[in-house]
Amino acid sequence: FFEQVYTGIRDHVSLDLVKCVVVAGPGFVKDDFLTWMIQRATQTGDTQILQKKSIFVTAHASCVHRQALKELLADEQVQKSILNTKAAEHLKALESFYQMVKNEPDRICYGPKQVREAVEKCAVSTLMVADSLFRNANVGTRRQYVEMTETVKDSGSLVHIFSSQHVSGQQLA
Repeated sequence: FFEQVYTGIRDHVSLDLVKCVVVAGPGFVKDDFLTWMIQRATQTGDTQILQKKSIFVTAHASCVHRQALKELLADEQVQKSILNTKAAEHLKALESFYQMVKNEPDRICYGPKQVREAVEKCAVSTLMVADSLFRNANVGTRRQYVEMTETVKDSGSLVHIFSSQHVSGQQLA
């Protein structure tokens, strides 16, 4: 199992781009894995892992299922570790959105038609879009979202493009 996770990290995680890797789970397996990974990297001369070992952080999760991601992202240690990452920016934007829904619901636009109207009126301070919309099978729909994001950026407002693979992007969709 450890070898498969190690290989997955080596093959699929660009450590030059990633600022933080959170290794989480219940019990001690996460700690054992991190220790094993460093030993393995030392034995094989894997300088990339050894140079970037400080970006690996362990955290406790109550289970190994997807719902544990919300729990992890609420954890203070994890929040400190991901402080300067795009994920942290997206989490802050989502939290701000939820607060605005709660306190000022008349300032929120949600859905393609309402958002398009707000963009046309230059009434958008922050636009949050799931990246899956840019991969829509309909070319016209993709073009529409590209134009909306460019218009909002050109007006000096913020645009957050959420990964549909990340828990924050799934909450947005």
